[in-house]
Amino acid sequence: MKAREVRRADDRRLAAKFRGGDLDAFSELVRIHHRRLFVIALRRAGSPEVAEDALQVALSKAYRHLAALPDDAEVGAWLATVVENAAIDQIRREVRHKRLADRAWAAAPERSDRRGSFRGANSPTQELERNELGSVLGDGIAALPDPYRRPLELYHLRGLPVEEVAAVLQLNVNTVKSHLARGRGVLRRRLGTELRRGGWL
Repeated sequence: MKAREVRRADDRRLAAKFRGGDLDAFSELVRIHHRRLFVIALRRAGSPEVAEDALQVALSKAYRHLAALPDDAEVGAWLATVVENAAIDQIRREVRHKRLADRAWAAAPERSDRRGSFRGANSPTQELERNELGSVLGDGIAALPDPYRRPLELYHLRGLPVEEVAAVLQLNVNTVKSHLARGRGVLRRRLGTELRRGGWL
């Protein structure tokens, strides 16, 4: 039996053990495939940090869905697909957060006590601050209740103008503006401490 066929048989055996309740079988699958899966994530993400985040998300999804995989499925190929999709999603999330951070940074008041370099510089410290800001705001928007979440996602994360947001949501422009203003108010109340700590308010 060829090495590839042996590996596939081992994958199916471990998947079957996992379906039978042996949770350690999943850890063994991860150990066998980890290096290859990380390379797949890195090739997509281009950054070790983003790749590692994507891999962790993918493995969490794989853990939840492995039991539903058909007995004859190619487990290794399925894991690779889960990781690749997670890496693509992570890149999109990073892009949205960067766009959001850039918008928020440009709109933030000038502060003498702002951490890092002066505005407009591209120092590593400032890039870290921007990423942190984007993550804080992105997660905050995702946790907003309707009807505020979707308008803020479309306007701040996807960069659509108010008129296009109104068209997508089938609302009039004034309603969208109202939802944006109220949503930002909710964000300020929920995230005020974190935003002030970073010098963004």
